[in-house]
Amino acid sequence: LPEDPYTRKPMPQGWALLATQIRQRQAAHPHTLFVDVGDGLQGQPTSYVRARIRPDLPEPTVAALASLGCQASILGNHDFDWGLAYLRKVDDEATFPMLAANLVHPDGSPAFTPYVVQDVGGLRVGILGLTNSALNRLAEPGVLGPLRTVDALEAARTWVPRLRSEERLDLLIVAFHSGPGRPGAQAL
Repeated sequence: LPEDPYTRKPMPQGWALLATQIRQRQAAHPHTLFVDVGDGLQGQPTSYVRARIRPDLPEPTVAALASLGCQASILGNHDFDWGLAYLRKVDDEATFPMLAANLVHPDGSPAFTPYVVQDVGGLRVGILGLTNSALNRLAEPGVLGPLRTVDALEAARTWVPRLRSEERLDLLIVAFHSGPGRPGAQAL
């Protein structure tokens, strides 16, 4: 709805507005990729209802993103707010990959899908997803279990050459869920 979900005051926001904007861009540019960059699984009353009261219902943000043609979603730190088991269930129900190349098991293998390759207007386009490098610090204690994050820049330096050589991409997009950073921090 075009209103603040907490105050119920009118605001220029909501899925209907977003859907209109996405569809307009896709109509004007048919070779458009739609990539979500995370944190959609919390912060809305509907997400709370699904996570805590009606887990039998589809996850509302994932359902909305799928209906709008989302091709990939990058995991954000708040996507872990309901716990890793919940996120795994959501990942299983999503019709698009939820990416996080720098979230790994103790042996270093990816804990989630690291990337996806899409055909866009005859071009092979890779999307490498990187989550917040500080996820181990930002997540509630114990939420990640044995998983850990690898620094996003380190992960990109590993994955980018590999994707370019193994996947023979025409274009590689690195989508990164991160905060504003700090002065003097090295940019990705």
